Amino acid sequence: MKNQDPLQLLLQEAGNVGRLDSEGSFTISGDAALGKLANFQLPRKSAWILKIVQAAVTAEAAALSISQSNETTTFVFYPEMEFGVDELKEALLSPGLVGPRPVQHLAVGLRAVGFGDGRAFTLALDRQGVRTYFGWNGKELAQRAEALPPEAPPRLTLGVAFPPEDMGRSLGGLAKGKGRATEEYQEIVSNGEVCPIPLLFDGRRIDTMQAPHPDETLGNTATLSVGWTPYSEADGVPPLDLPKGMPERSTTWRPTDKFTDSRVFFFDGDLKQTHTKCIVKLRYGYKVESHRSKHRSFKFQSLKRRSFYAWVKDGVICHREVSKIPVTPISFEVYLSADGLQTDLTGFQIKEDAEYVRRATLGKEQICFQVENTLHALQEHIPRPFSLHAATYGAVGLVFTLVAPMTVGKSLVGAFAFVGLALSAYDKKQIMDDCAHHLRRLTDKLRHNPRPSFRRVE
Repeated sequence: MKNQDPLQLLLQEAGNVGRLDSEGSFTISGDAALGKLANFQLPRKSAWILKIVQAAVTAEAAALSISQSNETTTFVFYPEMEFGVDELKEALLSPGLVGPRPVQHLAVGLRAVGFGDGRAFTLALDRQGVRTYFGWNGKELAQRAEALPPEAPPRLTLGVAFPPEDMGRSLGGLAKGKGRATEEYQEIVSNGEVCPIPLLFDGRRIDTMQAPHPDETLGNTATLSVGWTPYSEADGVPPLDLPKGMPERSTTWRPTDKFTDSRVFFFDGDLKQTHTKCIVKLRYGYKVESHRSKHRSFKFQSLKRRSFYAWVKDGVICHREVSKIPVTPISFEVYLSADGLQTDLTGFQIKEDAEYVRRATLGKEQICFQVENTLHALQEHIPRPFSLHAATYGAVGLVFTLVAPMTVGKSLVGAFAFVGLALSAYDKKQIMDDCAHHLRRLTDKLRHNPRPSFRRVE
């Protein structure tokens, strides 16, 4: 068994920051620090984790890795922008936003999770041949340093402890426990899909534009399209970086139809682009009530879900608005840059002013174009794959049936299975026809509501 990195051991037990009291250490009572929290109330307790993502993005890190254990959530990234622990300490204890943007984000996040939620944390910053530890044990801050080899690269590692009554993971990492761990994981999955740098949570890529729908419950969700247009300065909006984890279009043959819940049906944009004015995602909700069998017919119903305007700042969705467009089975989410808009000190509450509405209007124009392009792609797709699937499955089923007398058991089972698949291909066509119908209805609703209207997400 390999020896574990002493730094990782320390960070996995973030409460050990109380031991950072060696000679020359810095300590401060938590009483003064706790009074600063009122200026930095985040919209949700779990939102602090997004501030760490924003810190990595604005520090120009190549990637951010997050992992959870029973005791700790750990973050690792390699910042290109230089900053020191002294700057972070000053920002953490200042009533306003102090220091470069990565430091501001770190300070807001650590203040919320440490001073607000009372959780211990330890941060280790490797810089210029020195590793500086800085942490909070729930009562006081402490700091100390140790020498590193001069060639050691800049690295930031942060461990945040779960309270004893609220452990993070269970069943050997196969399932997440209730409480903070689950909330923080969902926070990252829901709001980190647009991250412009590789974002990994326990090894899983998050920056894929494939987060679950905010209203998703039982049933199915087909991601119809993800689309964007070339960026132009003439639009007068800040560029929005495209996430690098979006799956590439597949040109190879697959045995399954591309209209499925497991991947994006249609990419409406150039995957070689690096930024755009906005991104639009279209989804279709439905639920299969019964599959075709000898005694039952195929039945399904479409599921209505809300549409959203999602505002992106420094790599995460910081704010959502619900569209007032009448709810339909086709939902959209338009992602827009929040850079330059007026916000509170946390950056998560955006002021609705004229510029805010102007950007939302540009996003709505893109929605209209994408709905039409997606409908066209869907209509082009319907006649071919289903006839191919039906012929393929039907032919294989016939072969199984013909050879059944020679191998009675398994061949008969195979015959029925493949005939069933042929029928399900036709059944899926019913779902796609319904999807196309609702795309047309959404087009009409968008034309009758040219100005974007929305309400705050509670």
